[in-house]
Amino acid sequence: KLLVYLGRGIPVAKDYCVLYSLEQDPAKGEIEMYFTTEFPKTVAIELLNADMSVNQLIVERDFKEGGHIVRFDTNTIENGNYFFCLRTDNQKTMKKMTVKNG
Repeated sequence: KLLVYLGRGIPVAKDYCVLYSLEQDPAKGEIEMYFTTEFPKTVAIELLNADMSVNQLIVERDFKEGGHIVRFDTNTIENGNYFFCLRTDNQKTMKKMTVKNG
């Protein structure tokens, strides 16, 4: 009974998307941001500056269940530290990236 009581209010993992870190560090050129979702969802991927302000919206659309890759060309931004953020109606998660082109 105690475990049931303590388990109330714990979020169900399958209700959330999983955002993975970049394979390339530092990031350069075209990068692939990968995430998974167990249910169809409207997902927004944003690029945030180091101070957490929104630099640009990369994509916002409906995605089916499964794994998804969102591509972004880092040549369109200056070298430096950024975050890429996945946002849905019930979550916001982010990963840090360092951009170093040329």
